[in-house]
Amino acid sequence: MRYPVAANVDEFKKKWYSAQGYGAKTSYGYHEGEDLNLGLGGNSDLGYPVYSIADGQVTAVQKIPTGFGHNIHIKHDGKWGTVYSHYAHLQNIKVSSGQKVKEGQQIAEVGHTGNSRYKGVPIAHLHFAIKNKPTGLGDVANDLKELQDWENPLVFIEKWMQPSDKYVSCMRDREKFWKERDEARSKVKQLEETLAKEKEWLLKRESEIVKLTQDNEGHVKHIMTMTESHKEEVDILEDEIEILKDKLKPSKKCEEKVAEAIIIYHNKIKHKIYYNISGNMLIYLGFLKKLGIDNKEVIK
Repeated sequence: MRYPVAANVDEFKKKWYSAQGYGAKTSYGYHEGEDLNLGLGGNSDLGYPVYSIADGQVTAVQKIPTGFGHNIHIKHDGKWGTVYSHYAHLQNIKVSSGQKVKEGQQIAEVGHTGNSRYKGVPIAHLHFAIKNKPTGLGDVANDLKELQDWENPLVFIEKWMQPSDKYVSCMRDREKFWKERDEARSKVKQLEETLAKEKEWLLKRESEIVKLTQDNEGHVKHIMTMTESHKEEVDILEDEIEILKDKLKPSKKCEEKVAEAIIIYHNKIKHKIYYNISGNMLIYLGFLKKLGIDNKEVIK
């Protein structure tokens, strides 16, 4: 057994409501069924599918301009005994009298035929009732005694609804949740493993950086000390080289004295001197050349 509208239990519970319930006081007596509406209100449920609540046989199809408008009666035999479901204010009826139907088979659409009005405006809804005995096509409960010929329809359905029907949607949601939960747990585990590896790698690199910094700090200090030491040695060597260069240069005063002596000596010898007369003379002549004195002039 199932609800006459909605695809499943969850959809019925979440989206549908009863605008006038079973046993409510009415102008003619007592309401013998439920006026089911989609939660959006107005004519939002117009054209929605209407389903047979269980296997059964259509006992009557009626189309009248007043009262229940276009309506269907179906006889159902089962472990509950025999009951008659009544669907009213329909449109687009899809079954005929005497036809056998299956539970969940669409039999019509929600409409606003007959007296389905609010302040003169047609308002779509499904009038749904369950009789426990035949009462006639347009019969209603004029008093509480007559009301006993009808069952509280939603309570009756929920009583005889199979657990598999009642909880199938819930179980599907739970199965979906479990699947998503397991997938999430697996994903979290993978991410945690990856995170642990990344942290381990990072710690190693940080440790290496610290070690390299410490090692290189000493190495850098050593290189800087060696560099400064070499700079000092270079400065000392440069100074020594300059001193030695200065020592290798004859002083100007000394050069002047030597030149003066040579001239005096030259004036004294008063004779020609040849290049090959002696080694000492050759040295003497070379020295004169270095001083810028022409050897030939000296010889003269």
